[in-house]
Amino acid sequence: MDFAHVYLRPSSFDEVISREFDRDARRVSLHDSLGARDPLVEALLATLANSLDADRHPSRLYWDGLMHTLVCRLLHLHSTVASVTALAPHILAPGKVGRVVEFVEANLSEDIGLSDLAAVASVSSFHFSRGFHRATGFAPYAFLVHRRIERAKALLRETDLSLGRIAGACGFGSHSQFSTMFKQGVGVSPSHYRMRQ
Repeated sequence: MDFAHVYLRPSSFDEVISREFDRDARRVSLHDSLGARDPLVEALLATLANSLDADRHPSRLYWDGLMHTLVCRLLHLHSTVASVTALAPHILAPGKVGRVVEFVEANLSEDIGLSDLAAVASVSSFHFSRGFHRATGFAPYAFLVHRRIERAKALLRETDLSLGRIAGACGFGSHSQFSTMFKQGVGVSPSHYRMRQ
């Protein structure tokens, strides 16, 4: 991809500026940076483009995380807002982590977004991502996928549900997405995993 046109609402920048950088959005301006290149921005855009593939159905949490990272990076590189590295490290309290884990377990079949998890923890999306990773060793999306795969393994061992039903019950967008992600996480396909049990 040589050029990508991405249109973002001003409100998406305003929210990140106020909540993550603790600045008044009305006082932050963007630089005109035509032709500027950044490997991270390019990688994020390529990842977003690749996830639009017809066979893949990225979850809302996956999209939210990518878009949030993109907006933070654009602000960091192309605005007058203070650098994100100036923020103090955020630690998520164990009780908040526990509530998030319970929420994820109770809603694995749903399309969970980053904002949903942050709301459960009563913190901003950015602070949630950093604090959750520090507390669990997992990025929010990686944790969600891990829990979905663990639930799928249990259903494969304990039930005779079809792979399509298991995919839906565990929140995977399609049978093919389930098979691909299961094999990446476990090393074998769901059907081979079931046969070995």
